[in-house]
Amino acid sequence: MEAYLNDLSTGSSGLSLIDNFDKLHKFISLSKYLNRFGFANVIIDQKFRDLELCGVRIPDCIESMDFEHRNLVLQLQNHFVHKPSLDVTKIFFHDSYPDSPSVLLGHAHEFDRPVVSFTFDDIFAVDHIVGKRETGRNARVLNLYDSKQDGITAFSLVSRKECGRYNPLNDPFWNSEATRKFHDSINEELLSLPQHPEEKIAMLSRYAHVIAEINGWELDEHVTAVNRKKYKAMRQIYRSEKFTKTAYISVDFEKVDIFFELCDKRGRHKGEYSWNGVKSEEADTKGNHDIEVS
Repeated sequence: MEAYLNDLSTGSSGLSLIDNFDKLHKFISLSKYLNRFGFANVIIDQKFRDLELCGVRIPDCIESMDFEHRNLVLQLQNHFVHKPSLDVTKIFFHDSYPDSPSVLLGHAHEFDRPVVSFTFDDIFAVDHIVGKRETGRNARVLNLYDSKQDGITAFSLVSRKECGRYNPLNDPFWNSEATRKFHDSINEELLSLPQHPEEKIAMLSRYAHVIAEINGWELDEHVTAVNRKKYKAMRQIYRSEKFTKTAYISVDFEKVDIFFELCDKRGRHKGEYSWNGVKSEEADTKGNHDIEVS
């Protein structure tokens, strides 16, 4: 789970950083929010001290600031990771900045990753960055700019290209690092799972949903409704939307942690899996765990 900095969004030299500190708060809040979904730090192609905000290098920015403002700027360092070996031939030209080619945006588009933007300029408070690649072909990149942004879900952040490398029947929970990171964040709540059936189901439903989405599974509302009606019981079923092959997973609400029943494209049970991808039970050949997918 990677994201790149939209380096075109760091602010022009005509802006006052002090007057726009709310934009730094917004960026940090967004980064923390993304970390919960397993995102590592935002990738930059230069050292943090060489990064410019509103046209001024970080060391020069903080030189005359008071402690509170200086501390906030330095907090940004915790949300970036420097990757010096990016391929400089992968370039993205923003429609509004045709003379400012971006290697970071180029890599985001090449590898189907989102970018994270500052909002010093409202032009970057949009869901997609639109432009052209070095080849001249049109391109757009998912843009994250606010933790309250509509449409930010774990599913929307998963790379279809990366997910497509896996067979859902062999690696249903391939995104192990991001999944573990999210599970760690909810572990204390799971340890005190409510005893009341409805409260237990509500909690498992909420957290299983995120884990499914982190791994490229999308809630199939039709199949879920069909199976709830057929079995007169709670069902929550996901389809392998971002994989290249079709399969289904159904949340197991009887456990005290996050477990899923895996089924093939015809709804035949192929085994039970824990949130960490470990197979906990073999396939039920008697059909008791099959689902209706028609």
